[in-house]
Amino acid sequence: MRIVVRGTVSAPVRASTTLWRELRRLLSYAGLTRPRLYTTTVNLFVLLAFGIAIPWRRGYDFFDPVLILLYCLIALLFSAPAITDLLGTEWTDGHTIRARLYACSLYGWAAFVTVLVLGIVTVNIQYRAFGIHLPPPAVLTAALALSFTASLWVASCAALFAVVLSPTAAKLIIRAAFVFLLFALLFAGRWLPDEWRIAIAAATATRSLIRIALIGSAVLFLAALGPIAALHYARRPAE
Repeated sequence: MRIVVRGTVSAPVRASTTLWRELRRLLSYAGLTRPRLYTTTVNLFVLLAFGIAIPWRRGYDFFDPVLILLYCLIALLFSAPAITDLLGTEWTDGHTIRARLYACSLYGWAAFVTVLVLGIVTVNIQYRAFGIHLPPPAVLTAALALSFTASLWVASCAALFAVVLSPTAAKLIIRAAFVFLLFALLFAGRWLPDEWRIAIAAATATRSLIRIALIGSAVLFLAALGPIAALHYARRPAE
């Protein structure tokens, strides 16, 4: 007896299947399911440095809302290179690109969550005699939202650059942007007017930081919709 199933697979099922396939591909790229010397070493270094070494050195100061929100940048360190590397492999249409984009966004966000959890555990081990210590819930919520939307936005922009230009050019642009951002965070304060410094100091109050992070999350999410919509029409040119 032969059973024939007629009809088509629904779009949500197809999308979830594609996303899961790309997540498995991404885990292999990251060296989590298949050892890759360079990628695995870099990932372990980031986890150990930012998840254990810095929290152990900072101690309870690790729970500073400014530091926790700055840690959101870790998600970008993982998601942006991942999408440019994955788009260097075979793909056929926008559906595959967007599946990889979402997979890389989740990958970067999961990396941030892992580092944050490691940091919290490290501080609690260091001060275990004084009870359990956690950052304020509102700060954690804002950081989780900001890290995911930032990861989604950067991955979508990197994917668009990779399709329009090339994966190599996209990686160079993203790296240059990271270097510029790093220098801005480290040295820009020296040349800012005193009025700006006072305003920034006022904005670093916990309540203001939470509001800025939540507004920033909404803005980044909306900004990511443009590249994601454009990638829907991407097609691999015939060779």
